[in-house]
Formats: sequence, C-alpha cells, structure tokens
Amino acid sequence: MGIQSMVPGELAHSGRPYSVETAEAGIKALMERFSHVNLDLIYGLRGQTRDSWIFSLGRALDYEPQTLSLYPVVVRRMTNIMTSKAHNPELFFSEAEKYEVYDQNVALMASKGYRQESFTRFTKIAGGRAYRQEASDFEGTPLLGLGVGARSYFGRYHYGTDNIDWSAASPIINAFSARPFDPDAIASHGIELTPEDLARRYVLLGLTLSALSRKDYASVFGRELAADFSEELKALECLQLVDLADGDTYQLTHAGFKYSSIMARIFYTGTMVALEEQYQAA
Repeated sequence: MGIQSMVPGELAHSGRPYSVETAEAGIKALMERFSHVNLDLIYGLRGQTRDSWIFSLGRALDYEPQTLSLYPVVVRRMTNIMTSKAHNPELFFSEAEKYEVYDQNVALMASKGYRQESFTRFTKIAGGRAYRQEASDFEGTPLLGLGVGARSYFGRYHYGTDNIDWSAASPIINAFSARPFDPDAIASHGIELTPEDLARRYVLLGLTLSALSRKDYASVFGRELAADFSEELKALECLQLVDLADGDTYQLTHAGFKYSSIMARIFYTGTMVALEEQYQAA
C-alpha cells in the first residue's frame, strides 16, 4: 500500500488525494486481513525535513508491517514534481542528503529487526523473497501489465502503451478504452530484446536479487558468466559492491545495495542508452 507520507502537507504536494486518517484506516484494514503487508513511503518530497521523514517512518513502524519499502523521490520528466523542483529546488533534498537519509534508514530498520532485501525494501519475512514478482521475473515467468501505461515483459518482447503528464492523460485513457480487443492493439511502444540484451537483463535481475549464479548463467545461456561480463564483475568486486562468498553466487554488499541504481548503468549497452535518450527527448 502506497502511503508516501504521514504529514498532510507532504501528501498534498505529492498529489495524493487522501488524508492521513484515510491512509491509517487503510493500513489497519490491511493488517487485520492479510498476513503480509508492505507499506511504501517516499523521502525527499517537497517541503519534507529530516524530522518529518523520521516522524512518517516512525508512524508506519508503529503498525509493525512485515515489509517496508522506502523510496527516494524520483524527479521524472513531465511530472508535477519536476516542475515544482525546477521552481523551488530548495524545498527538496539534494542527492547527497538523500543518500544520508538512506544510511539512517538502513541503520534504523536493522535496529527494528528488518532484513534489507534491496535498495528500497526491508522485510521481516524469514527466508525467500518478500517481493515474489521480482524472483518470478528472474526465473523467466512472463509479466502481463493491464491498463493504461502498463508495461509487459514476455521473454524477449517488452512493450506497453503510452503514458504522459496529467494534461494529456484523459485522451490517452480514452484512446486506450476505445481500442479493439485484438493482438494489434496490445502495444504502442516496445522493443524486441537481442540475445545480448536478455543476458544483460538476467545479470541485472540476478544482482538485484543477490542471486547471480555462475552455474545458472551457464545453464541458461550456454556460456560462462566470466566470458561475457568479466570486466564489469571484476570492477564491482574491486569496489566492494559485490562478493562471491560461496564461490558461485554474486551477492550485493551493504555498499552494493546503496549504489545499486548507479551500478546497473555499467550493464547498459550503447544502443539502450541511445534509445532511452531518444524517447526522453521526444
């Protein structure tokens, strides 16, 4: 459940059309009905301070959810947050401040008995993965996205429909609703991944899950992991972002969790970077 903040002003600035009281009523209803509840919070929202963030996190922890996902605010093009930050940058955490808050989050969550599972996710679930979809994706289970702007991952085909800023949302929703129910209407955006792309995606997902096995990679792709990504993996080991504790499986270190988003970029091909830049410039 996406809560984002327990402070009314921060909720309003983030475009969440509900009150803190409504959010807390929702949390209580979920906790009464489900054995595994994940609450999402965002740090770095407009007007948020270190103190107000700790207040929100503390309120969420009071409910003792099994999993908490703590996201730094992401400033994406064509969003209200991007416009707001462009006009009032002083009302947002700097990148350095967000990393400082991250370090505080890691320490606090560990003190509360939570196990870190990714850059954002902390869980008390023993064994296995708190977020099963990630593990299923890594294992090759197709992901079907439903609705406007939803993305689907089906083997080498990655596709979706358009999504854009609020001013254009209604026409896009109307166009989606008017589409015929046939295969030609499934996607308006997408890409067919090459064998190299699939291998790189496998490595990224494996590192994210701390489950990148050299033996499994060879079984899936018919090649040695070191033959394809020796330079990248050696660099990550030298920077102490990953370790190979059991001699087969790469796992993220504490530093690896912290810098996982940056680390991922070294596995992007020039083609993917160019396509991303082309899409963002359109």
